[in-house]
Amino acid sequence: MPSEPRRPAARPELGATVRAWATCSRPAFVLVPMAVALELAAFGAMPEQVPRHVRFAGPPDAWWSRDSWLGFSAGMTVFFAAMILVGGVLLTISPSGFRLRDKEATRYWTREENWPLMRQRLWLLIAWLAGLFAIYLALSLGVFALAPSWGLPHWANLAVMVGGLVAGASWLFVSIRRLTTLPGRGARR
Repeated sequence: MPSEPRRPAARPELGATVRAWATCSRPAFVLVPMAVALELAAFGAMPEQVPRHVRFAGPPDAWWSRDSWLGFSAGMTVFFAAMILVGGVLLTISPSGFRLRDKEATRYWTREENWPLMRQRLWLLIAWLAGLFAIYLALSLGVFALAPSWGLPHWANLAVMVGGLVAGASWLFVSIRRLTTLPGRGARR
């Protein structure tokens, strides 16, 4: 007796997927405009000329107008946040390329019944990453531009940048560990 042909698994409709992505992306939709607002606030406190470039341990050696700074800063913030969000969508289209260090966790999360939850968890993590990176970028670019007028030492921006990168990398490491932990297990050491 011939068996009945296997039907492909039902795929969620596009509208439901877009709604789920939009819901998970709310942190970015809030934090990116906040980052641009920070840049606008910094813009209001800036002198007409702000630093564009500094040598590692020296004073600024190139300048530009604060209008140019605002265009560059806001453009970079929105561009990088958008690239992170779009990259997140592209990475989560299919579980076929999704790999974790733990093979058991990879098998679990890429199963058809578990992938929708993992995809939403990834989207949420990526949205937070995009939003927090936008805030980090706005703060570091703002401190860089305002450091001379605030009388900050040359290394102040470097401290903000390195501190932000260390904090961000630590947060991302812990978040990914939590994200990929199998249900019923604590985070592995």
